[in-house]
Amino acid sequence: MHLFNRFRRGARRSSTPARFDDVFYRRLERLTLLAERTLRGRPGGEHLSTRTLPSAEFTQHRPYVAGDDPRYVDWAVYARSDEHFVRLGETPQDVRVHLLVDRSASMAWGWPRTKLDAACQVAAVLGHIALAAGDVVRVVPVAQRLGPGFGPASGKARSQALLRFLAALQPARGTALAASLSDYAAARHGHGGLLVLLSDLWTLEAEALDGLLRRVRPPRWQVLVLQMLDPSETTPQPVGETELEDLETGLRVMLRLDPATIAAYQAHLEAWYTDLATTCSRHGATILRLDSTWGLDTVVVPFLTARRVLG
Repeated sequence: MHLFNRFRRGARRSSTPARFDDVFYRRLERLTLLAERTLRGRPGGEHLSTRTLPSAEFTQHRPYVAGDDPRYVDWAVYARSDEHFVRLGETPQDVRVHLLVDRSASMAWGWPRTKLDAACQVAAVLGHIALAAGDVVRVVPVAQRLGPGFGPASGKARSQALLRFLAALQPARGTALAASLSDYAAARHGHGGLLVLLSDLWTLEAEALDGLLRRVRPPRWQVLVLQMLDPSETTPQPVGETELEDLETGLRVMLRLDPATIAAYQAHLEAWYTDLATTCSRHGATILRLDSTWGLDTVVVPFLTARRVLG
């Protein structure tokens, strides 16, 4: 199954950062990542939480205790009952956003842009939205091992640094995606957060994904898996006898790409994706497939908005 995505000439990514025009920037800054209320962050962001803290806009009370800010004492209740109560309300918070970008060798495939190009551009969109909202953003490239990352960072002023970091990522020679993801999940990440994996997932089977998701479970974590595939991987063309090379192992095979072979491959591809989706659903995670040729403004942002990733 995994050989259909490998017969592409090699290419080096441009190190020029993605350019968003002012209109697109403003559009992104009106959006937010739709994070679960159970995630834990710092007060003062744009996401609703399940926590109630002293607040001017209140929904309930609790008895006053030493150290509470007297500004949040409900003096109207005190006038009626001669008792001190503190007003409590839902407290907006920020969210920690973890963007894991697969840079394994198979991500160098694609035309007119590679899957790694597409993944980095989607990561740039999500990262800019999060930074503009005051969320804490971290980007980590994954391949044979976890690479040096970007962040943690917060604030719109860090957006250009994020774009430069993503533009500099180059595909690795091989992959150990499952092991790298397991290492990241096993590390200490404070209060958890929103974890987004951008990958073609070619070397990741449902069993390995299950092991990863067991370590990043709700309510501390919210997981979104974005599978990036080139159209030639989902709808390969019948070109007859072809030599295919696995970019990650170097394995080469001769195969006849006729309609029957392609139909069998597509059935296998969808069965594999269904297994991954079932595993994600079992652990409260979301998986979506993105076409690496989709335009950011015209397709990707509307697609993610319609599926309640953005709002």
